[in-house]
Amino acid sequence: MNSLDLLKQRLEKGTDIYRSGYGYTVKVYDPDKPSTIMSEFYFSKKDGRYDLVFATYYYMVFNTRITTSMNFSVYCRNSKDPVVAEVVESLYKLVPGK
Repeated sequence: MNSLDLLKQRLEKGTDIYRSGYGYTVKVYDPDKPSTIMSEFYFSKKDGRYDLVFATYYYMVFNTRITTSMNFSVYCRNSKDPVVAEVVESLYKLVPGK
């Protein structure tokens, strides 16, 4: 499963970041099949509520493709949880050109 560290690296690089609704989607593409999404992240805020979603569809270990039985490692929608709010606010600060 991909993690917050990978998301922060992608935001700092400024690659594959797309505006989506009230937030952003960050996609991780397969380097061997550039049109295939391996995982994606979504975060947003609206009216004091926060969304944070991490989805991993598969990952590679050497030449082996490993598909996860559960795609979502984080799934928070319309949350007022202070931890989710803190993470989303910190991610917004990393979005380039904002």
